Amino acid sequence: MEVQWLSVYLFFAFTPSLIYSQPYSFITDPSDDTQPIYAIAEEGLTVSLYCHVTNEGAGANGQQIQSLWQSKRTIDDSFTQVIFNSSGISIEPDYLVGNIQVFGDSLGIFGTFQVNFTILNFTIDINLISFKCGQPDADTTQFTIGLPVIPSLLINVPVQTVTEGEDISTGSLQQLGSDPFPPTITSSQLLLNINPVSSTGVTVNDYNVSFTNVQRNQSGIYTLTVSNDAGTSNTTFTLDVQCIPSSPVITGTVPSPGVLVLRVRTMYPGDTNIRFIVNTTNTSDGSIISSTTHQFNGYEANDIVNISISIPNGGLVSISIVTINQYGSSDVLTHPQIFTIDPIFSTTVSIITTSVTPSISTATGSIIDTPTTTPQTVDKSGLSSGAIAGITISIFILLTVVIILIIIIVLQCLCLRQKNKASADEKEPTAFSNISSIPSVSNEAYAAVDSIVNVQENVAYSLPAGHTITAASPPTGSSTAPPAVYETINF
Repeated sequence: MEVQWLSVYLFFAFTPSLIYSQPYSFITDPSDDTQPIYAIAEEGLTVSLYCHVTNEGAGANGQQIQSLWQSKRTIDDSFTQVIFNSSGISIEPDYLVGNIQVFGDSLGIFGTFQVNFTILNFTIDINLISFKCGQPDADTTQFTIGLPVIPSLLINVPVQTVTEGEDISTGSLQQLGSDPFPPTITSSQLLLNINPVSSTGVTVNDYNVSFTNVQRNQSGIYTLTVSNDAGTSNTTFTLDVQCIPSSPVITGTVPSPGVLVLRVRTMYPGDTNIRFIVNTTNTSDGSIISSTTHQFNGYEANDIVNISISIPNGGLVSISIVTINQYGSSDVLTHPQIFTIDPIFSTTVSIITTSVTPSISTATGSIIDTPTTTPQTVDKSGLSSGAIAGITISIFILLTVVIILIIIIVLQCLCLRQKNKASADEKEPTAFSNISSIPSVSNEAYAAVDSIVNVQENVAYSLPAGHTITAASPPTGSSTAPPAVYETINF
């Protein structure tokens, strides 16, 4: 150890201009213009560094000087010089004893230039250790060596809400407490709905995304991908651009008596309720006929909706319309066309009325309907909804009258039949009153059929239905025969 320290002191004593003449230049591996230079290690394997130091000061003429090394762990407050024996193996500090080897071109009695620096066995104990190469208290270049750790991003990123035209920044999307290694982000890429974002108003800075003058078409789901030399990770977030709807567009109109139907669409992201306010003006005197509100829930951009405006008195009208959501209202659209709307009762419709006069034929007992028809003119220029309703009501009334007449006719038939039956019942007692005058005739029977007639015993007679025969059997007139018995036969 004393020999090594002596060589160091002699080197500094005989080469003072190399120490104080600045600046120095460095050739390193890994190479990087920034400080520190990060090198990825694997546990249990070797890690090699290279540091070539040249004095660029006055009079030095770019002369190479010895690369001296210092070390510092994450738990140390300052750097400590690494001391090597004559074989180039580290002997100080104690946490690096036997674990570092340096070599390079010979520097005579002062050893080597020590440009090649190798950690023989990298362990977790020295993870994120830093080394300086150069001259103490002078220009140096710094290396930091560690195990690889990919970037860690937030998982549940809150929805980024912004009003159209404003600016917004997501802030850092890095997971708190994460320490990626190398910490240098080599690339950050932003996608909108799986498509790369190329808008000039979007800036991606490692873990942060900024939007300037946000527009409604920038709403959607974004994916941020962050990479370092250890690997890649990503996260997603939603940008919700709250915007007022654009001015409505009337794509078509359908006028009819008392009604004007507008076919309307507007450009707007949707997912909220939307309203159209329609003002209808009478162009004759400038008065407002109506101001109506029409709401549509879950409206999607450019959907065409039908808006029906009631104008029962008709006339020459103009239309203006505005779109409103919870963020504001669009510009007012005044349709250039003047609409001619017919009144709702402008079309006259006459109904052909039919009266039915029932007459009863007393001779046959049948009912005869004698219709009389009064033809009236019908305006065929077109039927409004009110005219159609009037026709429907008239037809209903006509059918009701016909049904009532049918019921009256049926009741009259039933009444007539009842009278005929009552007349027949009145004639039966007259027939029975003549039974006592039946003459005594041998081997004959007598009957009363509305009047008294003679009939023969055991002889079949055919009579109209509903009449009565009263017969006597056995024959009367015999002094020895029992009293006559009369039978009444109904047909």
